[in-house]
Amino acid sequence: MTRIVVLSEHEASKIVKEAAQIAVSAALNEWERLAKEQEINDPLLTKKEAGALLNVSVSTIDNLYNTGKLTGYRIASSVRFKRSELLEYIEQNQIE
Repeated sequence: MTRIVVLSEHEASKIVKEAAQIAVSAALNEWERLAKEQEINDPLLTKKEAGALLNVSVSTIDNLYNTGKLTGYRIASSVRFKRSELLEYIEQNQIE
């Protein structure tokens, strides 16, 4: 059995706003969860590991870092590279 419900413009607007707020809140929560998960699963690589991932030498990694093409993270006296940023570098510099 189908029922027809009549709502005022104000009531309909209120229902739509509440539904949108719930959807946006759920999307933001999921986005935050995924961001935290990626942060946890985004290891810092040594120069040697970064070179292996990019299939280049350690000196090439040094050159890319020194020219600002790669972002490094200093830990004590060593530099580390985020795996996700190295993969992004590969994507951005892909020859088509």
